[in-house]
Amino acid sequence: MNQQMTALAVILIAITVLTSPAHAALLAYEGMSSNGAPVGEYVAGDNLAGNSGGTGWGTAWQAVNGAVSYLANPDGLAYPQLETDDDVNYTQGGGFVLFQRDLASSITSGSIYVSVLIENLADGGGDDVGHIRYLSESGADLGTFGIDSNQAYVADSWYTGDQQLVPGAPLGAGPHLFVVKIDIDNDLVSLFLNPTVGEGEPAATLTNVRESGISGIGGIQLNTIGGNYAYDEIRVGTTFESVTPLIPEPASAALIATGALVVLRRGSRA
Repeated sequence: MNQQMTALAVILIAITVLTSPAHAALLAYEGMSSNGAPVGEYVAGDNLAGNSGGTGWGTAWQAVNGAVSYLANPDGLAYPQLETDDDVNYTQGGGFVLFQRDLASSITSGSIYVSVLIENLADGGGDDVGHIRYLSESGADLGTFGIDSNQAYVADSWYTGDQQLVPGAPLGAGPHLFVVKIDIDNDLVSLFLNPTVGEGEPAATLTNVRESGISGIGGIQLNTIGGNYAYDEIRVGTTFESVTPLIPEPASAALIATGALVVLRRGSRA
């Protein structure tokens, strides 16, 4: 009986690992989801400020400039093979809107990966921006990445005018998967645009985007300037795979479940 219980416990733990969106190297996750969040949060039509779901965060979302126009759409953004919560996403159209969320603990060494799904809901050009800022421990703007006038880019800071645009045709509507690798020790940043999920870390779309004086990462901001953008599936982790998790294969869970049945049947015959 003890062997059966031990085997069953191991199987249940394995199932949990296979089906959970969290991974060991994942430091923070925000799926814009009411699942597991306090009652009444992440409701379609709600303001983003004050919502506090997800894991690995030290604060709820804060409206930095008093903005109240981020609204939850009823459907989450999706990307091929990327594990998503599929609940809601947050959008904003027009004006200057800035929301911030701090990590539970600042990261001060090594390489940090930040990923996000961004969709241009207007699906057009124009001088508008939808991006993420990553912040120092004190909240200073260290750098940005996202969409500017329908082109992907990464920059040291939105205010410095040092953008590096991804070459090629303007982006389609999306959603687009942005992953940024921030090498704190060497003050380097690399951008991965629309990588294939499940195939490991590819060559960067833009490499060696230099920052000056990255002492650590303490939080992020969502920033929309004009346009109409949606954001979803924000992750912070220590590996590329942790911020681009592959959808668990049903066959894996089924195999484990079959193993559980075999263990139980053998036990019943004993």
